[in-house]
Amino acid sequence: MVLSTEWSQVEIIDLINDGNGLGFMLVGGRSTGVVIKALIPGSVAERDGRLQSGDHVLQIGDVNLRGFSSEQVATVLRQSGQQVRLIVARPVEPTSPDYQALASHAPIIPTKMLTDPEELDRTLLQTAGYTSGAFLQSPVEDSEELCPTHIEVVAVNNT
Repeated sequence: MVLSTEWSQVEIIDLINDGNGLGFMLVGGRSTGVVIKALIPGSVAERDGRLQSGDHVLQIGDVNLRGFSSEQVATVLRQSGQQVRLIVARPVEPTSPDYQALASHAPIIPTKMLTDPEELDRTLLQTAGYTSGAFLQSPVEDSEELCPTHIEVVAVNNT
């Protein structure tokens, strides 16, 4: 995964597939990570409003997507059923005037934590009260620099 900043906002997005797919397109691959290319106007994801172009898709349900191609991610999405939980990350700059507003919406964590699924899971539990249940073992240490947040995601390539 390639995120260009030291800090990333992580959001958990729950979307309900209305039968027409979630309504987003994916790009990227195994080495760069899979990224939301665009949202389809009027789609579930676009109406929900949380998913953004440029978001890195980290996890779908309990499936960590590290090393997956965009085609493999699309397959996981198609097999996810009607309710889909996405965990996405987007780069943020602490010097941005919007930083405080962003931090109140979803957790902002060091980008380096995104490479360790267990650490990410612990951090999400600590900051947002969420865990996939797949990796949680112990509380996060040194979590004073973390901020609480919530995230949800919708669809890929009309699937």
